[in-house]
Amino acid sequence: MPEATQSRTKPLAPFADWVLEVPGDFGPAQAFLGWFVLETGGAVTSPSGRQVSQSELAFRLGDWDVTQASGGTAELRGPAGQVFRVRFHSSSTGFEEVSDAGAWAWGGLASITGDPDGPPLAPGAPLASSVSALYAALAFSAGRFAGTPDINIAIDLADVVASLIEVFGLKYAAEGVVRERAGDWGGLAGWGLYHCADGAVALALRDHMQLLALGEALDLPELQDSRYEDFMWGLCAEVDEVNAILASRLLDLPAAEVVDRLISSRIAVSRARPLLDMLRDEHLSARSSFARRQGVLLPTLPFRLRSEGESAPRFQDAAHPPLAGVRILDMSSVWAGPLAARLLADLGATVVKLVRPISQVGFFQSGEQWNRDFYAILNDRNKSGHLVDLTTESGRAWLRKEVARADVLFENFAVGSLERAGFGHRVLHEINPRTVVVAMPALGLEGPNARGVGYGATIEQAAGIGWLYSDEPGNPHRSGINFSDPIAGLWGAIGALLGLSGSRDTCVVELSQQEASLSLMIGPLARAQVDDNYHPRAVSATSRGSAWSMASRKATEERDIRVRTLDEVVGTPDAPGSIAACWVRHPDGRDYPLVGLPWTGTFAGLVPLIPVEMPEEV
Repeated sequence: MPEATQSRTKPLAPFADWVLEVPGDFGPAQAFLGWFVLETGGAVTSPSGRQVSQSELAFRLGDWDVTQASGGTAELRGPAGQVFRVRFHSSSTGFEEVSDAGAWAWGGLASITGDPDGPPLAPGAPLASSVSALYAALAFSAGRFAGTPDINIAIDLADVVASLIEVFGLKYAAEGVVRERAGDWGGLAGWGLYHCADGAVALALRDHMQLLALGEALDLPELQDSRYEDFMWGLCAEVDEVNAILASRLLDLPAAEVVDRLISSRIAVSRARPLLDMLRDEHLSARSSFARRQGVLLPTLPFRLRSEGESAPRFQDAAHPPLAGVRILDMSSVWAGPLAARLLADLGATVVKLVRPISQVGFFQSGEQWNRDFYAILNDRNKSGHLVDLTTESGRAWLRKEVARADVLFENFAVGSLERAGFGHRVLHEINPRTVVVAMPALGLEGPNARGVGYGATIEQAAGIGWLYSDEPGNPHRSGINFSDPIAGLWGAIGALLGLSGSRDTCVVELSQQEASLSLMIGPLARAQVDDNYHPRAVSATSRGSAWSMASRKATEERDIRVRTLDEVVGTPDAPGSIAACWVRHPDGRDYPLVGLPWTGTFAGLVPLIPVEMPEEV
């Protein structure tokens, strides 16, 4: 894939000469933030000045008990005297510090994870801490770009978990419906984790045409039934019937055979990957997705970009949005790409959204209903929508005009799609060489499997996250959300900020969504390489009468953290259940819950949340 080759010509080191100091007893959030700083050229030290290595950070993540309380501070100092501070805590629960499992409980995602008749589950690795560190990296990257001299933020682990609530969680909460645990299928057909004769595969079917293609590939003529013509995104009137047909057929087939059959049909599919299998993966190896650090293989940054030198800092104080004056063109769809652009809007950027004129992937509705679609409500707020048909000359002229004005362009098309439309990355840079193009395909732009497609349900399994939810016998399961989407969105926003901080000339930030999720596996991968008996297991909640709770222990005591339902986390317009859940009145007269930045302090609350409105027709 020649488009991506230029993005690998120079190592990324935007935080060169920066030093992150972590406390001597640092926890998983500081460990993950430290890995990010080291991977971007900085250094990590203890209070005594001792250098902390990637492997030490990785093993701290891998060895951390997810029922052990987590919190603490970290301070990043820049060469020009900048001081960026972050405090990780969980005071929203009533305690200053809780465990990762406790944050998963209070943030609501445990309540939707697990079998319908089983206990709520939390992942067997400190993912709440890792994602909290990603938000810190986002804030620090924004401050570095803006030249802000001082940043002080506090990140609540439970609020971070709440920020990951997907579109259906918000939809049900807004409609007063409690979303229950739904197991590996999540109440959908052809969307989730299915068990085969020798393992498990994840599927993600988009529409009826893909259901028909799946039926042909798996020799299931019964899926041709006209009663299934309303199938879309795993839902149809006969969803249980379709699910039963698929589940029964897949149990007879080896997982590898299922994957081979479906890849050629352009269906999103992945095996549930055991941890160490990924180190031997042909595609990841070809992409140099791992590097040996002090004796163990660890993931590298999930994006590649070419950056020669730095742009001049803007020297904005913390009272102003750090991205004020930055213009973003969002051409992406579904969740990850639109989320990346939305995060930059929350930091002050002006975001122009390209909306397709017909129902497409990621846009369940179009026309007069578009501004009430929950994907748009969740991810396209604070954006200026434009209804554009790129098959027309007027639509193509509009796109050329917007590219000429854009500082950043987000796209998550399948590899080759933009080239076929006449707007490949080289063409975009001919129009405006200073536009930072952030490409977010499922598996990257290069590598043996780059042309494969993927959605959250398949990408999280391709990155090994399913094994963090494994049960006692060791079977992998899916998370309660399409977890890879918000992680890729966070990394996409960070990549855009680091691209803006460089020279910007013909800059392409190539982000693999698979590798974005793989970044969360640093600790488990490190530990699995040195401990043959290491098998991560999901953490189960304990029944407390009619309620569930997760353990959160400190050195001297143990606490119970109640598992809240999503409707409790979202709350009501008068009483939101999390600082990440913000209710805003839509022009249609209804109140909708939106998700905001899950931290307090610098940059928080500077940009009011504006509900999505109807796009302007071009």
